[in-house]
Amino acid sequence: MSEASSSNRIGASARIRQVLRHESLGNLLLRIVAAAGYRTGNWCAGWYVRPLKQLDEPADVGLPLEFDELGPDDAEQYTAFQRHTSPAAFRKRLADGQRCYAARLDGRLISSLWFGTGSVWLDFLGRALTLEPDQVYFFEAHTDPEYRGRRLLPWVRTWANIDVYKQGYRRAVAVVAPENRSSIVMVKRFGYRRTGMLFYINIGPLKKELFWGSRS
Repeated sequence: MSEASSSNRIGASARIRQVLRHESLGNLLLRIVAAAGYRTGNWCAGWYVRPLKQLDEPADVGLPLEFDELGPDDAEQYTAFQRHTSPAAFRKRLADGQRCYAARLDGRLISSLWFGTGSVWLDFLGRALTLEPDQVYFFEAHTDPEYRGRRLLPWVRTWANIDVYKQGYRRAVAVVAPENRSSIVMVKRFGYRRTGMLFYINIGPLKKELFWGSRS
């Protein structure tokens, strides 16, 4: 065995031991199976739903925040705040019907949350998610590192909930890969419950999307 091969095997073993210290063996195997599935175009994901309710204004977080919905003119400022997105990609999202809520402090963006309705593209699945008319999909939350731990995201989420509820939406949807235990814990904490599973089969000429359970 070469020195490089030996080093790679030792490195892989160390990574596996690290995962096992934080997760179960079953979840590790699920990650391996899922990774193999995504590479071949086969995947499954949990469908989670929570009801949207009429909420009161969020609790004060101790900062003079302004709630705002961003538009095309905010592209440069948004991409300075969220550096992995280009101005063109930001504007394309808006043109595709996705929308972005944000918290501003003295005009500066410090927290944001996207949402979509109808048909929303999911990068991690490489497919569009089709929602029912009264459903919304919240995604890609981001808070400036300087202000993390100040409960800004719950503040933005509450205002977002108030706004989409006024627009007639009554259910929020989350789609989470079954091996992503941390995200499952998070969505459950926000009040989502799993109502179904999405499957995509890609075997030779067979390409089929299936849904088991309820979308409601």
